[in-house]
Amino acid sequence: MRIGRTLPPAAAPIYLRDIISGIRGLFSGQRELDRFESELKDYFGVKNCFLFSSGKAALAFTLSTLHEMSSQRDEVVMPAYVCYSVPSAVVHAGLKVVPCDMNPYTLEMDLEKLSQLLRDTTLCVIVPHLFGIPAQMSKVAELCHKKDIILIEDAAQTLGVTYNGKMLGTQGDIGFFSLGRGKSISTVEGGILVVKDPSLSKQLRDRRAQLCSYTSVEKGVLLLKALFLSLFSRPSLYWFPKLLPFLRLGDTIFDPKFPIKKMSEIQAGLARNWKEKLSDFNARRVKNAQVFLKELSNNLSISFFSKNGSTPVCLRLPLFIEETDEKEHILSESEKKGLGIMFTYPDSIDGIPELANMLNPCSYKEQPNKTMNPATSNLSREIYSCNSLPS
Repeated sequence: MRIGRTLPPAAAPIYLRDIISGIRGLFSGQRELDRFESELKDYFGVKNCFLFSSGKAALAFTLSTLHEMSSQRDEVVMPAYVCYSVPSAVVHAGLKVVPCDMNPYTLEMDLEKLSQLLRDTTLCVIVPHLFGIPAQMSKVAELCHKKDIILIEDAAQTLGVTYNGKMLGTQGDIGFFSLGRGKSISTVEGGILVVKDPSLSKQLRDRRAQLCSYTSVEKGVLLLKALFLSLFSRPSLYWFPKLLPFLRLGDTIFDPKFPIKKMSEIQAGLARNWKEKLSDFNARRVKNAQVFLKELSNNLSISFFSKNGSTPVCLRLPLFIEETDEKEHILSESEKKGLGIMFTYPDSIDGIPELANMLNPCSYKEQPNKTMNPATSNLSREIYSCNSLPS
C-alpha cells in the first residue's frame, strides 16, 4: 500500500473558511437555509427547490411521493450501469428497479430497449449524466411523455453544467443533485431537488414538512466530518485514511437503509460562496482532463467518452480500457504513483447481490431467457476512472 501523495477517486475540497461558514450557519438557523434555497432558485431559474440530507434522500422522497399520487405505477426504469445510490433509493421507496441495457458508445440507455420497457405500470424513468457527460434528454422525454411517464434527471454529477444552452438538472420533469464528498461541490452530504409541476411541488412541500431535522449530535458529527474531509481529501494526506480498511474508501456500496432528513443549516453554511467555488472547480476539471488525456493518449491505447468533440466537466474521468494486459499495467502503475485510477462501479445493477430477488427484469421481447443487459455487463468490466480535480 502506497504511503505518500495519492489522489482520492473523487473529491471536492472543503476549506477552513467553509467550515467557519458552516458554524456561522448553525447560529443563523433557518435564514441560512432560506438564503441557499433562494440562490439555487435564481441560479436554475425555477420556482420550486427543496433541500435534503443527501441526493439519494431527495430521490427516495420524490419517488415515494410520486407513488403516493399514482399507486398503480410501481416500476422505475434506469440505466443498468449507474451509481448504486439510484437503485438503493428506489428500493428505499418500496418500488421495483427495472434496468435498461445501454449503448456502450454513448453511455446512455438503448432507446429501442427503453421503449420496450415502458408500460402502464412504469412510474418514472431516471436519466443520469454519467461521469458528467450530458445525456440526450429530449429523445427520452419524447418516449416518456407519450405514455404519461415522469422523467427524472439525475444531475448528481453535473451541478453547474449546461448543454445545448440549458442547465442540466432542469431538462426533465424533476431534477436532483448531490452535495456529497465526491460531487461537484461538497457540504459533506446534502441533496437538492428542483421540480417543475406546481401540484407535485405542493405535495412534496406538504410531505417534507413532516421530515425530521438533524439533531444537535448529528450536526456536531457533520462539522467533524467536514474537518476530516478538509484535511484528508488532500492528495498529500489521502494515503492515511486509504490505509484504514474499515473506512471502505473508494468502495461502491448498495445500501437502501439511509435516513431522509431536511438539510441542516450547517450544510447550507458550508455552501456559502458555492457559485464561485463551483465555477472554479468545474473549470479546473476540464483543464485537468485535457492534460490527463493528452498524456495518456501518447502512451496508451484508450478511448474517452465525449460528445461534440468537447471535454465535458467530469467528476471522474472515464477511461475505456479493453485489453487485459493494459488494465493490469495501468492499475499497477496507478497504485505505485498514487494516481487513483480504479473501477468506477464494480458491476451493472442487475449484478448487485442484494438486488437479485428485487429486480423487475421486464425481459426484452427479442431476448427472452438471455442475459438481461449484455452490453452493459461487458461495459461495466471495461470502464475505469480517475479524479479530474486532483489539486
